[in-house]
Amino acid sequence: MLYSSAGLLALIILLIINNDLLGDARVTEGIPAHRSYRAFLIAVAVYYVTDILWGLFYERRLIALTFADTALYFTAMAFSVLLWTRYVIDYLKKDNAFGRILTWTGRVIFAFQVLMVCVNFFAPVLYSFDANGAYRAEKARYVTLVMQIAMYLMTAVYALVVAGDGKGTMKLRHRTIGLFSAAMAGFVIAQSLFPLLPLYAIGCMLGSCLLHSFVMENEKKEYRDDLEEHLRENLLKGKYYDLLTGLPSMTYFFELVAAGKAEILKRGGRPVLMYMDFSGMKFYNTRYGFAEGDKLLQSFAMVLSQIFGSEQCCRIGGDHFAVHSEQAGLDEKLRQLFDDFQQTGGGKQIPVHVGVYLSQNENIHVSIALDRAKIACDAIKGRYGMAVNYYSQDLNDNAERRQYIIENIDRAVREGWIQVYYQPIIRAVTEKVCDEEALARWIDPVEGLLSPGDFIPTLEEAGLIYKLDLYVLEQVLQKIRAFKAEGLYIVPHSVNLSRSDFDACDIVEEICRRVDAAGVERDRITIEITESIVGGDFEFMKAQIERFQSLGFPVWMDDFGSGYSSLDVLQSIRFELIKFDMSFMRKLDAGDSGKIILTELMKTRCARAWRPRRRCGFCRRSAAPSCRASTSTGPGRCPMCSSGTGNTVKTAMRTRRNRSTTRPSAA
Repeated sequence: MLYSSAGLLALIILLIINNDLLGDARVTEGIPAHRSYRAFLIAVAVYYVTDILWGLFYERRLIALTFADTALYFTAMAFSVLLWTRYVIDYLKKDNAFGRILTWTGRVIFAFQVLMVCVNFFAPVLYSFDANGAYRAEKARYVTLVMQIAMYLMTAVYALVVAGDGKGTMKLRHRTIGLFSAAMAGFVIAQSLFPLLPLYAIGCMLGSCLLHSFVMENEKKEYRDDLEEHLRENLLKGKYYDLLTGLPSMTYFFELVAAGKAEILKRGGRPVLMYMDFSGMKFYNTRYGFAEGDKLLQSFAMVLSQIFGSEQCCRIGGDHFAVHSEQAGLDEKLRQLFDDFQQTGGGKQIPVHVGVYLSQNENIHVSIALDRAKIACDAIKGRYGMAVNYYSQDLNDNAERRQYIIENIDRAVREGWIQVYYQPIIRAVTEKVCDEEALARWIDPVEGLLSPGDFIPTLEEAGLIYKLDLYVLEQVLQKIRAFKAEGLYIVPHSVNLSRSDFDACDIVEEICRRVDAAGVERDRITIEITESIVGGDFEFMKAQIERFQSLGFPVWMDDFGSGYSSLDVLQSIRFELIKFDMSFMRKLDAGDSGKIILTELMKTRCARAWRPRRRCGFCRRSAAPSCRASTSTGPGRCPMCSSGTGNTVKTAMRTRRNRSTTRPSAA
């Protein structure tokens, strides 16, 4: 029982001390010596288990179990010696002849031990038990013990010799490994003299404690110290340089620019500050991965350094760079930059936009000059391909105006700075108003009258246009309610929607809810969709248009002919009315081709939706065969008296909604 207790205590101590190595294999990833030591500890643990069982079986004279366990005992013991040799070789990292001889010697001894264990099942060459169950060591047992002692002594000598060439903590670790090997040789000798005592188990326990204290813990401390030093270096380097590209950090770059500007001015040059931005970096990362994106930034930084100098460039963050130079030879350097950058990356390049700010000898901070270069760069954001743009006061004014619009849209809506004007649509047959289009005009108390060409694109880019469009809808609904209260005749009113309205919210549901809450018939509100936003995401927009129509809202196509018009859009989506853009109509006088296209288009659309004659319920006159672009969800109008009956085609010509020159007027 004492024999087994000693082995059990040794096993518990081994598991407690080395729980980090034995419990988590990730601790040893990438470190061969740690993997070898973990394998050695596992072999020793298996040896302990066999040793504990051997003591229990032997005391109870379970001869068959004791015999089988003894075979496992010798195998585990030999395996631990082999793995210890492997650990010493891996830890010392000396690729020499002695190390290779030591490795092969350990394999031969292990193979001999296993062979003797197998032979012992047929002939008692290694160990045996007499009739009373007493254990007896045979001759081969002493041969294997001598071999194991020789292995431990050889590894001890090898480690101590290598330690003589070492320095500092590494020398201490090598000496500890050598002393452990020498001590284990002594415990093996003692085990051979007293086979019934767990001396080898005690030696492994003491040795593992020694290694853990003077080797493993020492390594951990050194690793923590190195990590802290590395972090300090990175923090210091990160303060002055970008860790990804190696270029100066923004703070350090500002200092370099201030000094470089003074030097350029001193020799009579003109300082230049550039802001550079990649066009489409998000899609590049999605397609190739962030690792490839980082490589692209690194290659671009290298090209910048070669052309402008490493201390003249800076990575601001993300895919944004800044460069300080002088005006002389700038165009040639930029052409070289574009050419050299296109030759790197194996054809995976994306366009670069450059905003340039030429110093005016004014005393402004570097950050302000960089902001102006950024304004010039942002002005060409939508342009594809390599592009350069120079800063001007107009760009700055436009940028300030855009920022003012974004910051004040809520206040403009709340305080009524935005007014709604109604552009009438007059039927040529009766010369009466049949519809009205709601147009927004921003009359600002500070900036004066803001052009729709300024605030509508700005709000669209910022994703805030829905606030304007829903405000216009509310004004229209308020007007209709007022007309109903006075008993006045109400014509349908059209409101314009932008593509970003559909991204900001469920605009279909929002409009339907507001119209119903106002008590206005849905067919009194017409939705105008421009041709360009239909083509941007055809299937999505088709579904949204069909939702409007199914809920009872007429849908018109606005600005047809303003861009690359597609007849497939008209074929797939049934609009209640098509509004031709004025730019298209102005070309009708240039030749007959435009007139032919317009005539045939109208014939085709009318023929598809021919309807039989109807009699007006008001004037009782027989209407002409009515035609329309598509089935309307609401009542049409009589072409004779403009009353609310029948279904007729509505054709209108107008300018773009934000550039209309028609004088607004109320119905």
